[in-house]
Amino acid sequence: MLRLSSVVKLRHPMRMITSICHWVSARQMTAIIYARRKELPLQGVTAHVLRDDSKERQGIYRLDVTLTFHGIEDEASAKRLHEITDRCPIHRLMTASQVEITSHVDLA
Repeated sequence: MLRLSSVVKLRHPMRMITSICHWVSARQMTAIIYARRKELPLQGVTAHVLRDDSKERQGIYRLDVTLTFHGIEDEASAKRLHEITDRCPIHRLMTASQVEITSHVDLA
């Protein structure tokens, strides 16, 4: 049985914490899916997330993420899993995409 564990240390509204937890969970699941496909002995993924809010007023949200891959003992496999989590679609959306949102109102 695989386990997921996330620790998010923030002093912000619940919606920010929820968004970051979804992002972290997506990265964890990406690692698990890859490990299963490659038959790696991954037993779980723990993520520790710290946020630097010193430039929040300028719109900069800095997240420091440490991923621990339980059951992975060799550095090459851990490094490869980390590279794979950087390819997670949600991670790429947050880090490498320009997101344009159009919002509309519909009266019921």
